[in-house]
Amino acid sequence: VGGVPVHACDLGIGRPTYCGSLPVPLDPSDSRAGTIRIGFGWVPATSRANGTVVAMEGGPGYPSTGTAPDFAAMLGSLLDHRNLLVVDARGTGRSAPIDCEPLQSLPSPSPKFQAALTACGRQLNHTFPRAGGGYVHASDLFTTANTARDVATVIRAMHLGRVDLYGDSYG
Repeated sequence: VGGVPVHACDLGIGRPTYCGSLPVPLDPSDSRAGTIRIGFGWVPATSRANGTVVAMEGGPGYPSTGTAPDFAAMLGSLLDHRNLLVVDARGTGRSAPIDCEPLQSLPSPSPKFQAALTACGRQLNHTFPRAGGGYVHASDLFTTANTARDVATVIRAMHLGRVDLYGDSYG
C-alpha cells in the first residue's frame, strides 16, 4: 500500500485485510536508541476508495488491530468507499508490546499500584539496548506524543494524504 509492504492477515473482519509494520525511532531525540516496529492493519474499501479512516483504540493499552472488527462494524457501509487503517500504539499489539506482569495481573484499584508501576518503569529502562552499550531510558518513550508521531509516520509512508481520524477513549 503506497509502497509499504503488507501481507494478508486475519483481523476478524470477515473480508480481505492486510497487515504490515514500519520501523520508527524508539527515541526521536537519540539516534543511538535504535528503532521499534509499529504494526498496523489495512482494510481496503470494497469499491473505489474515497479516502481513509484511521481508527485508534484507547486504554491506554489496547491494540487498535484487536478492535478492528468493532471499528469495521461501527463504520458499516462507509467502508464501501473508505479504506480503514488501524495502527497499534507503541507498546500494544503489533507495536513493540510491553509485557509487564506486575501491572497486568494487578486488580484495580490496588494499594500496590505505585510499586507495580515503578517496577514496570525499571523493566522498560532495561529492555532496549543502546548502540554503544547500556540501555535506553525507555519508560518515558511510550507517550501520546510519540504515538501520534508513529501514526503520522505510517500515514505518510502509505501516501494516504488527508485522513479522517476516529479515536476511542485514549485513542
